[in-house]
Amino acid sequence: MTDLTVFFIFLEVLQRSLRAALDMIGTGSLRVDGERDIPLLIWNSPMFQSWYETQRRVDNRIEGAGQLWQSHQGPGKKHLFAFALGVDVHVASEGRNKKN
Repeated sequence: MTDLTVFFIFLEVLQRSLRAALDMIGTGSLRVDGERDIPLLIWNSPMFQSWYETQRRVDNRIEGAGQLWQSHQGPGKKHLFAFALGVDVHVASEGRNKKN
C-alpha cells in the first residue's frame, strides 16, 4: 500500500466518523458562555431544562459546569435516566456565584 492509498483510506474513515458524529448531534443547540459546559444530551433533557428555566426566570446564569456522572436505562441504555453536574451559577439576587 502506498502512502497516498493510506491517506485516502484515512480520509474515508474520517469522513464516515464525522458524518456519524453529526448525525448523533443532530441540529445541536445554541448555548453561550458556561452553558457550553453542559453536555448536549443533558442540556436537551426535560430534567435539566426544567431546572434551568427556573434559574433563568430569576436572571441566574450558568458560569461553568462539569459532568460528575450520568446513568442510562432502557434498551441499549439509550435513555438518559439521571445525571449529576457540578454547576457554577451566578445568583443575580445575591450578586455572587454559587458552586454545587
